[in-house]
Amino acid sequence: MIEHEHQENIIKALRDRLQVTYLSFQTHGKEHHAQLEIQFKEIATKLCLICCAYFESKGMNSYLQDFKIEMRSFLDNDNKLFQATRFDEQLGQYFSVFDDKIDDYLNAFPAFSSLDFIMKRPGLKYLEHILENTHIVLNAMGVIPQKETEISRNMKFICEVTFPDTQFLGEPFVKAAKCYKPDLLIPSLNVAVEYKYAKTKQRLINTIDEILADVKGYSDHSTYKLFYAVFYVNANIISRQRFSEIWREKGFPKNWKGVLVTGN
Repeated sequence: MIEHEHQENIIKALRDRLQVTYLSFQTHGKEHHAQLEIQFKEIATKLCLICCAYFESKGMNSYLQDFKIEMRSFLDNDNKLFQATRFDEQLGQYFSVFDDKIDDYLNAFPAFSSLDFIMKRPGLKYLEHILENTHIVLNAMGVIPQKETEISRNMKFICEVTFPDTQFLGEPFVKAAKCYKPDLLIPSLNVAVEYKYAKTKQRLINTIDEILADVKGYSDHSTYKLFYAVFYVNANIISRQRFSEIWREKGFPKNWKGVLVTGN
């Protein structure tokens, strides 16, 4: 409906303004904070109102009532409204708890959970930075992994600190899956992460083929839209360039990303 598209465009524009205003807290002096807080609260209030209209127009009355109650707890408490939840090193930007909570509600709708929309989220850059530097984190912990569980177990802490809604699973959350069994689920980013360990190049290629067989089983998941397979390998097994070529040759869809991590 045209009405829904109009509302969705307004919501997206307000969310962009909200993030820009929040960023201004870090780039302006304290003398401007009061003014920025007023501006942030005004945008947040408008965003809540248009979201309410959007949910109501879709006939989601129960969803709307839950949203109103939760958002009122933010708008009535400035400390909670302006609270930061995480810092994105790539952008040098904090993101608010309020902004993440708005995401939780909007993710239920295709306009806000489409792959293109999700892949633009700044938080993904920070997650990828963590995944790509798994070997550095493990080295700092004095861990030389010999199996996958030793990797995922030691990476849980940093992921949970960065993304508080991180969930840890040891079994597949989609019954059709046989080889891709997520270690980490991050609902706020719509992301699932699986760590793999390979001692040889052939084992690495075999594992990639096994994961490829599970792609279709995840194509229509309601929450998780991006899937990362992080391969921890011993040094000199394969170059990043060759790994990227193999991953591309296998024909994975763009919402599946392979990450190569080389240990000692």
